[in-house]
Amino acid sequence: MPADTTGCRNFGEHSSCSQSGPAGLNGSCSQSGPAGLNGSCSQSGPAGLNGSCSQSGPAGLNGSCSQSGPAGLNGSCSQSGPAGLNGSCSQSGPAGLNGSSRWRVCLKESSETVSWCPVEPRPRNILAAKADYPQFFDPGLPEPLVAEVGPGELLYLPSLWHHFVEQEATTPGKDYVLAVNFWYDMQFDSKWAYYQLVEQLSASLS
Repeated sequence: MPADTTGCRNFGEHSSCSQSGPAGLNGSCSQSGPAGLNGSCSQSGPAGLNGSCSQSGPAGLNGSCSQSGPAGLNGSCSQSGPAGLNGSCSQSGPAGLNGSSRWRVCLKESSETVSWCPVEPRPRNILAAKADYPQFFDPGLPEPLVAEVGPGELLYLPSLWHHFVEQEATTPGKDYVLAVNFWYDMQFDSKWAYYQLVEQLSASLS
């Protein structure tokens, strides 16, 4: 499954409503895109289940995206990529209803890893992957935390934490996974200003 390390730069409010787009259930829309279930959409991208999308990327199940990337299953991203290994501008608490979700939460990443790139997070040929994408397989980076969220469980994920989500059905006779994300806008306080400063300094020094 191709993944992405989309960052969270120059992103304002998590969702907005303006102009002529109809909203779905508990969602909002700006310009001309219809919203799905509990999601929001801007410009021309329809939202999926419990997701949001801006510009031209459709959202998948329980995911969100902005600009041109479709969202995957239970993922969120901003700016230009499909959801996979990504960062979120809002703090979230996904609750498992059916099946399990395994979250890989990265503790630290260099500025190179937040640009859009389709990278398999668990490649079969690790040596070839290191040669093609050395910034994604740096042995100096810490191993991610792995958290499994099952039915009836809730995981709190702070804002600005890059993560990769896998889902699998665990209930006999049910080949789908259903999860609910609770989103709320992060506070754009001193931590956000510090994050932006670090990002800009990293970009200028690279």
